[in-house]
Amino acid sequence: MTANARAVCRDVIRQAVPPNEWAANERFCGELLEQIKSHPLMSDPIIAALGTGKLDEKQLKRGHLEFRYAFAQTFTDALLRAMFLAHRLEPRFGPMGKVAARFLLQFNVLDELGFAPADESAGSYGGTPANSHYVKFFETLRDLGIDEAQVAAYVPSAAAVACLRMIESAGDDLEGTLAILTVEETIFESFATPWAANMRRRTTVDTEHGYHSLHVEHDGESVDDHHAEDLWYVLRMVLSREKYEHVRRTTADCLDAVHGFVRSFADA
Repeated sequence: MTANARAVCRDVIRQAVPPNEWAANERFCGELLEQIKSHPLMSDPIIAALGTGKLDEKQLKRGHLEFRYAFAQTFTDALLRAMFLAHRLEPRFGPMGKVAARFLLQFNVLDELGFAPADESAGSYGGTPANSHYVKFFETLRDLGIDEAQVAAYVPSAAAVACLRMIESAGDDLEGTLAILTVEETIFESFATPWAANMRRRTTVDTEHGYHSLHVEHDGESVDDHHAEDLWYVLRMVLSREKYEHVRRTTADCLDAVHGFVRSFADA
């Protein structure tokens, strides 16, 4: 039986970090997770409103345009930037450390770009760029009656602009970029399924096969469960004590920015 590549890579990462450092970083990331769970964003009424189909089609259209501007257009870019910045890990962890961090992040990138496992008889990778998450999002926009010209002409809210600037301003900050990506993946799990439920109730968009089928829970599990934990692993790897407060502040700023976005989404 072929070894599980994700599990193997996570073990490589854990073994690369000295045990005392890993334990300290694991405790700190536990504090960050509690920081996320206790933030008002995670109990915002919009979650229940989406789950019960309270947002009408007009609100959902604007919400999708907002989400495209604030998150969808930059998420893969930020993942690729984090992979590039992992070159800084080689002095600390050697060549395997740099590659392992990139290897684990690559699972997320492959999903985002539309790759899929192929059967052994294929002799190659499976998938198609037509199944990339960004292309699927644009298909959903079209199903909502929004064309690319409307997307290009859309004027985003100040809250959406703030979210875009947050990830772009992280620049070459590896820890900051990873913190933002980790927060976004972790919190999206709580919003994706209710959002899809609202779409089913108030629109004719296919939520069984399109963008809104990608992140929702199936049998109690979501693809984002794996991606979020992958990001937590890489974050635990790269952290050092002198970066704790920076990452804690970045997490708080990210949560506040996304909460502002969610409130704007609800007020659409």
